[in-house]
Amino acid sequence: MRANFEYPLLPRNSSWVFLKSQGLENAPLHSHPNYEMNFVIKGNGTRYIGNSIGDFEEGDLILLAPSVPHRWQNTSKKQRNYSSLVIQWGEDFLGKECLATPEFKDIRRLLALSARGIKFDKYIGKEIKSKQPGLLKLPPFEKLVLLLQLLNDLARSNEFKILCDEEFSLKNDIPNSRIDIVCKFIK
Repeated sequence: MRANFEYPLLPRNSSWVFLKSQGLENAPLHSHPNYEMNFVIKGNGTRYIGNSIGDFEEGDLILLAPSVPHRWQNTSKKQRNYSSLVIQWGEDFLGKECLATPEFKDIRRLLALSARGIKFDKYIGKEIKSKQPGLLKLPPFEKLVLLLQLLNDLARSNEFKILCDEEFSLKNDIPNSRIDIVCKFIK
């Protein structure tokens, strides 16, 4: 199954965004050109990431690189039984020079691993949940500092699981190749 490409949700005046998703939205399998951190506040269901399928539940924290196909399919029939905190940011939200510095070595490694999807242990999610009520109300600069702190904390953690197989590759679509043309026709 091929993922739909979703254009960035980033506002014009920002290089990243904090969103709170609620309801029974079952978005189709999609990808976008932004990194995404998804924290499930409430709900459960099936999670599709790259070539990985698994269950999700309250407290799950997932980090994805740009272009990784993903979908959270809610299994609850009750309205308002799902909510998540989503943070999206562009690849160069701080500038390439900043991420190339020695101080960002661990974060660079984390972001490279996110090309296969990363699921963090529940205790990390609990820490985010405790901060969540104020996250959406912070001024932009404070949100940016918090995002950097979160990335640093995640980069220093060894309590995570890689979701996709080593064989999973984001480079499997060659625009205008014969197979790409066939896939477009079938779709």
